[in-house]
Amino acid sequence: MLRRQIALVNSMTKKERANPDMLQASRKKRIAAGAGLEVQELNRLLKQHKQMADMMKKMGKGGMMKQAVKAMMGAKGGAMPDLKNMDPAQLEEAAKAMKSGMGGMGGMPGMGMGGLPRGMSLPSGLSGLMKKK
Repeated sequence: MLRRQIALVNSMTKKERANPDMLQASRKKRIAAGAGLEVQELNRLLKQHKQMADMMKKMGKGGMMKQAVKAMMGAKGGAMPDLKNMDPAQLEEAAKAMKSGMGGMGGMPGMGMGGLPRGMSLPSGLSGLMKKK
């Protein structure tokens, strides 16, 4: 799957990589043909990209991450609460706040912050994605 996505991205021009919203049907056909794939796969990749961009925007602008940290540290924003001295009701409330603040995703075992397995980085062919020139 990753190889197919890399092939699609490599079939795009730099402008198309920087602004995927500009892709019309004729461009999508050209990109898919250049990658040897169907237009449906390009549409799927673009949908995933848009979902990820929306999620990152929410997290970056004081959204989920800040809410989760506030929920963990309390309204005062002080140091990390002492979990040993919290009663079970408080622990459960903090867990619920953390879960709802993270969009109910929780953690994925073995995954780093970027969603890739620890120690793995993006292939070099994707380095130009979303760079505006």
